[in-house]
Amino acid sequence: MIYFNKLNFTYNELKISEKSLLLLEELFLKFSNYSENFFSKNKKYDKNELFENELKKSFIRVLICYDKFALDFTNSVLTDLKSKFQKNIFFETENPNLMIHLAEDYSEEGSFHYDQIGNNETITIWTPITDYNYNALSYFNFGTFFYKILKKTKLIKLFKPRDILAKKFKSLIWNGYFIHKGCLNTSRDISAAIVVSARIIKKENNYNLKYYNFIEKEIKSDFEKIISLSNHLKNNDVKTVSIKKVTNIISHINFYCDNKIISKILSVVAQRLEKIKRDDFQNLSIFLDMASYILDENNYASTKRLKNKKYIN
Repeated sequence: MIYFNKLNFTYNELKISEKSLLLLEELFLKFSNYSENFFSKNKKYDKNELFENELKKSFIRVLICYDKFALDFTNSVLTDLKSKFQKNIFFETENPNLMIHLAEDYSEEGSFHYDQIGNNETITIWTPITDYNYNALSYFNFGTFFYKILKKTKLIKLFKPRDILAKKFKSLIWNGYFIHKGCLNTSRDISAAIVVSARIIKKENNYNLKYYNFIEKEIKSDFEKIISLSNHLKNNDVKTVSIKKVTNIISHINFYCDNKIISKILSVVAQRLEKIKRDDFQNLSIFLDMASYILDENNYASTKRLKNKKYIN
């Protein structure tokens, strides 16, 4: 099927309200504070510190994405989006995501993909909360259908993707079948964008937004607990480890954050480690997926990876 909606082939800038802009400024201040606290002055990618850096980024995502300012921004920017359509339109959504790119952060350099999941038309609202001193995104403007054909026939290498130079606090929107990827951060600075995913539905519905009033000191404590957990898990043999054994290890840890949030953190870190072709990272990725699954059996990504590797049915 060819999707003819214009935003499946290109992107547009979304004019946001003064309220949305003020909320972005608050999120920028919070992000700056968290990144200084977690990364200090070392905001450059280092493969040898990949695990700790990915864990730090995951905790910053949690602090931002479950913050009241992030929830207020989500509500506000969706109102801005409705104003753009100038008609009765209803969305469903959940807490936003946060993309964080350290300088030369190869773990965050994406591959070409589209955002659509499920049947409801999806609109992505992508908003930088920092300066991007490099081309933030690349895209192809011929849509998903032709992209899949060109990729399968290996003719895609004959086409040069287009670049997007993003500007701080300038929201961009595209539809679910827009082919794009995040680019390598070639600057010296950390960059970040908040991402809201909206699905068009037939009738009005309350947004699935969850707020947590985190205590930063307790967040740091959970960070140290996961470092300790990973060190413990690494001492096990991946060939003989079992869900039961990891369950026993985790049962002695009392996390401050909700188990579902810790599960999400572990799952994201596991996914990043899995990409690195090093035995120690590959093994730790499996252990973290097991821990993620134990804390939340509904964690789709970790469950899928464990099933593919035959650790669970």
